[in-house]
Parts: sequence; C-alpha cells; structure tokens
Amino acid sequence: MNESTEDTISTPHDLFGICEALMKRPLALIHELADRDLPRIALWLMAISLVGFAVFGAALGSFAGGDQVWQAPLKVLLAGLGTGVITLPSLFVFTCLSGYEISLRQVAIQMLGMSALTAMLLLGVSPVVWVFAQSTTSVAFFSLLSMTLGLAAFAFGYRLLEKTRRLLGCKPSLYSNLWLAIFAFVSLQMMVSLKPIEIEPKVVAKTAEAAIGR
Repeated sequence: MNESTEDTISTPHDLFGICEALMKRPLALIHELADRDLPRIALWLMAISLVGFAVFGAALGSFAGGDQVWQAPLKVLLAGLGTGVITLPSLFVFTCLSGYEISLRQVAIQMLGMSALTAMLLLGVSPVVWVFAQSTTSVAFFSLLSMTLGLAAFAFGYRLLEKTRRLLGCKPSLYSNLWLAIFAFVSLQMMVSLKPIEIEPKVVAKTAEAAIGR
C-alpha cells in the first residue's frame, strides 16, 4: 500500500456503527472491507444505498404528488444503483489497463462505498428537498436545487472512490478521467429516461392557476 488508512477502526457489526464509520471514517471502513471478506458489512452498505436513494426519491416525488410519490423512489433507485452496475465493468477494465493488480471484488467494494456514502448524504438532505417541495411551485428552481444537492452528494462519494483507489495503488490517469465521463453520461441518460421529477398535467394546471391568481 502506498498510503495508510485514515484511522484503524474496529469492525462495526450493526447498522448504526456502520453509518457512523461511513460518515466519520469512510476510507478506513472501505479499505477494511476490500481487504477482508465481510459480507454483513457489504449487505448493510447496500441497504444504506437502497434506503438513501429511495427516501431522496420520495422527497422529489412529493413535489408533484400523486403517483410520483411512489414512482420517484423507484426511478431514483434504478438511476443510482443502475448506473453503478452498468459502469462497474468499465471501471474494472480501465483499472486493469492502467497496469494495477486489483480484483473485480475490490472494485465492486469501492463502487459500493461510493454509492453508500452518496446515498447517506442524499438521505441527510432529503428533509430540505421535502420542505422546498411543499413550499415552491417553480419547477425550474426545484429541479436546480435537487440537481445541486445530488451533484454535491456524488462529489463526496466520488472523492471516497478516488481515495480508496489511491490506497490500493491506483493513481489518477487518463483512464480514470475517461471512466468519470462515462459515468456522468450514463447517469445523465438514466435521469433523462426515467425522469424522477415528472410533473403531471394536473400539477401544471394548478401551478398556472396559482400564477394567474396572483
């Protein structure tokens, strides 16, 4: 290893311990998970990803209401986890092409760590999204707010991915930049196709009536 972990930690065994480690010492947690076979922690990280994306999606869906309250969580789940699954093989291939000895399992753990931290941050900002969903009728403003918070959460998740990769000896290269571009394009395509913020006609009519009434 070229770098040491942030801190050595005892392996957490429950959800709250894993959440705390993910927020306070994510690099040490993912590094330990990549070095050892800890299926329980991997399952908890997957559960955190599922819950975080779903709750954030529910907050988005509350803006339009109706069927979007249950459809938006599914769409965000498909977009978030689907993008990770789709781009995992390319990350592994590009890492191997860079000349690093790394297993598919280690790459998958890195992706899982990025996903869990991103979802954890989205879960944290979901109340903010919900408040604005109930207090504004501007689709443009709400979309911009949601996109900004989503990108900020992803930035922290990607930062963790890069730090864990450096810990395993993988330095930033043209291949890593190419993968990031692929990930961004796939994410954008998933969001455009699934439309997690989809405004139903009755919501548009209600918004127009409110604007005319002013």
